[in-house]
Amino acid sequence: MYPFSMAKTISMKNFSFLIISLLSICLLGSCSNIASRLQHKKVYNLQETPLSKVANQYFWTNLHKGKYDSLPTVISLLNAAYLENPGNLKIIDHLGFANIWRYAESQRLNQPTADILQSFVLSRHFFDESYLLNPADSRILGFLGDTKITEGKVTNNRQLVVEGYFDGIKSIHEWPQFNKFTLGYVLSQNPAESDEFKKALKWQWETLADCSCKTINKSQIDYKELVRLIVKTPDPAIRRACMNSWIAPHNVEGFFMNLGDMLVKKGDLQKGIEAYKAARLSPAYPEWPYAGELEQRIIQASANQTNFNSPINHRKPDHSASRVMMVNSKMACMSCHQMGDAEFLKYGYQEPTLAFYQGKGN
Repeated sequence: MYPFSMAKTISMKNFSFLIISLLSICLLGSCSNIASRLQHKKVYNLQETPLSKVANQYFWTNLHKGKYDSLPTVISLLNAAYLENPGNLKIIDHLGFANIWRYAESQRLNQPTADILQSFVLSRHFFDESYLLNPADSRILGFLGDTKITEGKVTNNRQLVVEGYFDGIKSIHEWPQFNKFTLGYVLSQNPAESDEFKKALKWQWETLADCSCKTINKSQIDYKELVRLIVKTPDPAIRRACMNSWIAPHNVEGFFMNLGDMLVKKGDLQKGIEAYKAARLSPAYPEWPYAGELEQRIIQASANQTNFNSPINHRKPDHSASRVMMVNSKMACMSCHQMGDAEFLKYGYQEPTLAFYQGKGN
């Protein structure tokens, strides 16, 4: 009886296992079919509604006026437009930019709060979504890399930092004139003796060479000639990345301020002052809202070598920005994007082309 009972028990167990396995296969197959039917790749669109038009125009207007205090309303309008049409690429991009602006220029706040970090997380989310929808836009890939690096460093997430760095390298291969500055700008926050900072400074010189299509002799730089060559170029990729435009009305001035800051931080004061003075070569310099900050940098370059190498006190912001590197200051974004009052009256609001949002042009 014992052997028979044992065999019967084993047989029943095998039968039960067989039934369970068959049911699992059927269920898995059914779930697979359901998942397949539910799966749908999100596709971007550029369709405008009355709400999205208002949100986008409000974003650009307040960006160009440098109205940081308007950001809660800017983001609220963009969020509403996003919920109305979650595939609108313009809205997704602008949510990325608005949130990164809120974080990057938190030095404007009297007392920045801890929740400011949420803006960088949201910015990364929207840049990630934008790039997944439209991988042709290497501009967005560069910003995505920047947000990953910054968030990773703040949260001690090394993997995120590495991901961001390689996103940035990929974006540089795709659009060097734009993204060597983009990635280098973020890495300029590293210690002056670090490999990251040295690489970032190297990229700034290469950007100048790439934009002017001329080899740079750092021992004797003719900035006037370099700016003339940049203005002269017919290449749309170079013009978009390297020149002033409605989108970045003081791109040239901002580039030279950052280059000067990095050279001063490194301790190369004379070359830093020369880079600062090169910003004056821009025809738009008299209208630049931050010309005063640059002129003050020229005066106090020696003191700023120490200031730029000192830790940033986020609890006690330096609202003058003259003792803080551009990347860490209240003008981190606005140095390139804010218009002077007369400029805004002259140029006002212009709708960027669809190609601009698709990563295909200006």
